[in-house]
Amino acid sequence: MATTYVMWAAGGTGSGRYWHIASALPLTLALFRFGMLTGRRTVRLVEDTLTRDRLMLACEVAWLALFVAGLAPA
Repeated sequence: MATTYVMWAAGGTGSGRYWHIASALPLTLALFRFGMLTGRRTVRLVEDTLTRDRLMLACEVAWLALFVAGLAPA
């Protein structure tokens, strides 16, 4: 998934392209973190995992900020 995202981001045009490429790093970190958290045996819901883990939240906010920065007109 991360590879496809980077390919999409690299195919963009304009100044937003660089923001979208940069947003691939927190997305990749979030995917690895999600895999690590859901790989554990637990009774917590996936929604709790996404909203209560501080590192996951930091990755989500960083991705959103970089992605939105890429949408802003130059």
